[in-house]
Amino acid sequence: MMDIAKFLKENQQLKIEGENHSFATKIETINSNFFTVKGDNQIIEHLSVRLGAKMRGVFIDEDSIYSFETKVVRKEIAPPRLSFSLPKEVVEEKIKCYQRSGFAGVEGYLPFRYEPVQKGREVAELTKQGVATWIGGNELNMISILEISKGSLFAIEIQQPISPVPLRFFGKVHKIKPHGSLFHVRLEFEAIREKDRSLILKYCMQKQTQSEPSAFAKITET
Repeated sequence: MMDIAKFLKENQQLKIEGENHSFATKIETINSNFFTVKGDNQIIEHLSVRLGAKMRGVFIDEDSIYSFETKVVRKEIAPPRLSFSLPKEVVEEKIKCYQRSGFAGVEGYLPFRYEPVQKGREVAELTKQGVATWIGGNELNMISILEISKGSLFAIEIQQPISPVPLRFFGKVHKIKPHGSLFHVRLEFEAIREKDRSLILKYCMQKQTQSEPSAFAKITET
């Protein structure tokens, strides 16, 4: 028999995914039959998740991501709570195998440094400041005040909050979209170490599984 206590614990952050919705939350209580999650002290008139609905739970631990199948067994209105059946099986995958999943990237404003790479020249110092509006294991989106040519190569350096030490790799401009006087730019990563890619993916997954104040408000299933 699987020791479920090894995987699911009280106050553990996780993401619950359904066919038409997903939300981040954390476990409030757990017993031998089910575990319960709740909203962040927010009273909501009704939860539009039906009893018996099949769901999927996802959480991370160190360098692995875990997922399991479950279903809704109980719901309460005030305060809002959902109870889920304990899984019969928990599946483990290494973070680097999850690059193209729903955890592939997150929106936000993540500062980084960059420098154009000239053919035949080494990049000694990264002097330009950028802000990533979206980042994943394979690419990032940024906003530029300058028009950048498609195919241009940049040296990129990212540090906090992803890593306590700088991560340096290269990115090639894959797509450019004008927006007023600005340009939305997509950079695809090149020559990045798998260890560094795993740190970026872990950051993305941590952001997605953090408990959100209005988690239950995001449920839209009818």
